[in-house]
Amino acid sequence: MDEAFHVRAAPDGAGAVRLTWVIAPGYYLYRSRIRVTSANARLGTVELPPGQIKSDAYLGRQRVYQEELVARLPVERTGHAALELKLRIGYQGCAEAGLCYPPTTRLLTVELPPAAPASG
Repeated sequence: MDEAFHVRAAPDGAGAVRLTWVIAPGYYLYRSRIRVTSANARLGTVELPPGQIKSDAYLGRQRVYQEELVARLPVERTGHAALELKLRIGYQGCAEAGLCYPPTTRLLTVELPPAAPASG
């Protein structure tokens, strides 16, 4: 599955994470099957681009991504120190040839930089 869908996470400032999936040619990733959780931080809603509509033999009309998906994940900070964010990223995709992978979960850790204190 890692050959078809490679996911990575990187800081996007002190309050967000950039998630990037590199999707192999001939494969697609389901928008509705993307889930991100964390045991050590409160997360906002994943900001996903619209994707393309595909009529899927297994799930009907679905929004999917091909080639690359870049998403933004807001993170609610409670302090200003650097944060080692542990993410649980779930997703599922298929090959155009008809092979669908089971839902997959990847565990990634991202080091968010210190947040600037609010000025007042």
